Amino acid sequence: MYYLLAGFLGFLLCGVWFGVQLGLNAVFFKAGRGRLAYFSPLMASCVPIALILRRSGSYSLNLSALSDAGLWGLSAATLLLTCLIKILSERNRRRAEKRQLAYMCMETAFVEIAQRLMMQSFVMNLLAAWGCGAAWCVPLNALVWCAGICAQAILLKQPLTKALAADLLASFVFSIGCGYVFYRSGCIVFSMAAHAAERLITAKIVSSDS
Repeated sequence: MYYLLAGFLGFLLCGVWFGVQLGLNAVFFKAGRGRLAYFSPLMASCVPIALILRRSGSYSLNLSALSDAGLWGLSAATLLLTCLIKILSERNRRRAEKRQLAYMCMETAFVEIAQRLMMQSFVMNLLAAWGCGAAWCVPLNALVWCAGICAQAILLKQPLTKALAADLLASFVFSIGCGYVFYRSGCIVFSMAAHAAERLITAKIVSSDS
């Protein structure tokens, strides 16, 4: 029961985050500052992250974990599997300009801050507070994130396509792999680097095939 409740509350937090993003993007584009929209995933998560960190009492980035070769290996394996799923399912993507691609990679890194420091930490702290297995935050967060993708598709009236299904599978695989790395290390750098690399690799390969 507690696991379902944690997942439900995590889904609500995801919805609030997405709603704040939409609001920020509307403001940015109305002001003629569309490029600021690339920063909206980070900006929308700042307040929740600050509250979560204050509640947990932990503000360390745990950069010492970056010396763990095993965690880098798991991150790399997750990256390769995620890229494979996306490359096999996507075709004819418009080639992004170098500057735009740089912004896109930065945006995906910011998404990881929201997904790990905000979402996963939130679910993990709830489970720990309720005496449940904190490690379950990894699959729970992956499921919540995929549910969020489905909800966004419904709200934006996007059809269920092969690309969307592949995106769900890739997101789940990535969330399990990098979510576990974050759970083990408490270091956000692994998943930020992996997600930015995934966007760069898939954009380069898929656009070159088109």
